[in-house]
Amino acid sequence: MSLPKPVFDAIVKEQNAAADAIRELISAARARHPGRKSPLCEEAAPQSRTYYIPCAAPAARFVLSERGRVVYAMCQPCADHNVRNRGCQDLGPTGAA
Repeated sequence: MSLPKPVFDAIVKEQNAAADAIRELISAARARHPGRKSPLCEEAAPQSRTYYIPCAAPAARFVLSERGRVVYAMCQPCADHNVRNRGCQDLGPTGAA
């Protein structure tokens, strides 16, 4: 059974809008690291208890925070931790070689 064309078109339009929104968030994350081939991890380092100390390892993944609807660049271990334990969504690789 296939969907009626108007329903299918509405679903495609909604998915394209969501993809465009994600692309905009990723662009904003890249803009926080001007001039760098690879962004740095923006997650707090494990040693930081009182102050924000960024991990600053080379980022490998983009992660969407559901709390603030913000995309952060993170190294693989920080991305894994945030997806497993904090309900974040992995958006894929940063594209850096």
